[in-house]
Amino acid sequence: MRSRFILVGVAALAAGLAACGGGGGISLPATTPTPAPTPTPGYYDTSLPSNAAFTFKGTLLTQTSYNYPNDGVATPYPNSSTSVNVTQVASIITGQNPYGATTTVQTVETDAQQLRSTTLTSQAYFKPSVEAFTELLETSNDGTGDSYTYDYTKSPLVLDFIPEHPGASWSNSAAVVYTEKDADGSTASRTVNADGSYTENDTQPGAGVQATITENADGTGVYSSNNTLLDGNFNNLAFGTPTPQYIPVTATWSSNIPAPTPTPRLYTPAPWFSPSPTLYKETDTISAATFPNSCAVPAGYGASGNEIVQAINRLDTILGYTEQETITTYTAPNFGPVCLVLNDSQTTYYDYLDDYEDSSGAHLHFIGGPLATTTTQETLTLQSGALVSSTAHTTSAKARTSSVLQLPQVVIARNAFERHVDQERRDRARAFRAFAAHKGATK
Repeated sequence: MRSRFILVGVAALAAGLAACGGGGGISLPATTPTPAPTPTPGYYDTSLPSNAAFTFKGTLLTQTSYNYPNDGVATPYPNSSTSVNVTQVASIITGQNPYGATTTVQTVETDAQQLRSTTLTSQAYFKPSVEAFTELLETSNDGTGDSYTYDYTKSPLVLDFIPEHPGASWSNSAAVVYTEKDADGSTASRTVNADGSYTENDTQPGAGVQATITENADGTGVYSSNNTLLDGNFNNLAFGTPTPQYIPVTATWSSNIPAPTPTPRLYTPAPWFSPSPTLYKETDTISAATFPNSCAVPAGYGASGNEIVQAINRLDTILGYTEQETITTYTAPNFGPVCLVLNDSQTTYYDYLDDYEDSSGAHLHFIGGPLATTTTQETLTLQSGALVSSTAHTTSAKARTSSVLQLPQVVIARNAFERHVDQERRDRARAFRAFAAHKGATK
């Protein structure tokens, strides 16, 4: 599930977008940082070049390790490690976007490996205000025919408060509407509430699968197949409140099966989350910092500035995983963001990769212990020469740099990172649908 992104930097972008136009009827959230920043008017250029581009480069490392218990079930996959060289080129597009503001940010990311290269193209729409800067919508296409949309129009996502103020803190809720369309015709639509609870509808037309996932705020929920899985023989999985001994997961067969209908099967994975779970928690903080050597920030951008840390914890009790994500952004005075360090760790407790069917029916592999952990690490650095000449009409005589362009790039960089970590969640849902559609491997 996607992160709440923080946009870091200075007031230039908000001023630039305001000059280009606003409106759209989107109301801003009431969120304010603590302590609140003091407005700093009058010294930023309000021009916004529409044809400028700038580049971030870095590496992305994804590692997965498996830890299956000694219960006679073989680990389905070997440990894996993948390293990717990342190049992101972002540009400002001037034109009417769907929400009334006149500036859109487009980024093309190229992920290069030894034998292949992939491209992710993203567009994001923003809305400025006097202090808060928010994101309304982001769309991405991965170049293979799969596309994704994150819609925040009902709860605009606060990205930054201007100016940055060391000691300030704030957070966003989990609220978002996510849609996915895949090249094979599969679709997903997920509406996430502020507390992290959600409802998701999935389809896989080629296999005739229609599934609905509902996760409640207390961690209970249902994975319903609408009687389309296992040739119409399977109806749903119901996830109950944990007891001190186990989590009740009940598999119910379809009423379409001729009598006698199979008895529901109870699975009893060990309790791996609290009976009063927190599905989503976010904290955002700003402090002064020295740029780490690992960022390799070009000397022209200086050696110190602010450090903005976004920390997120997620829990999905239906697909069965926990996630910890930390995104650290380093900003330089007058230049804005110069380095991003992104880390994500997901631990899986339910296995939809090794489910099977035998003469007694379908078997889902619920254990309740940590089965696999996937970590994703990325570092992106602003390349040298990211300068834009200024024709400022303010009281400052200093020429401005390209922070007006770099600020939205932080959002796009984080959005692209989220596409990578979201892949782990999509793989879990797809694995379950694949098992259900093909009846699994007979054992």
